[in-house]
Amino acid sequence: ISGLIFFILAFPDLFKAVDSLLRTIFGSNITNLHIVVLLIHSVIFSVLFYYVNRFVQKKLHDSL
Repeated sequence: ISGLIFFILAFPDLFKAVDSLLRTIFGSNITNLHIVVLLIHSVIFSVLFYYVNRFVQKKLHDSL
């Protein structure tokens, strides 16, 4: 499951879309925007990974 989440969030077109969205919002004066995009994707991955694992563990625990 974590591999699927990573595959979706690490998709290059998604990175480009977030990059262009942030450039539209903040303008092109941010020099390290790629680092900000990577940080955003890392935080989203961490949150999704936590809740998906929590959900799966709960389902497994309830079925036993």
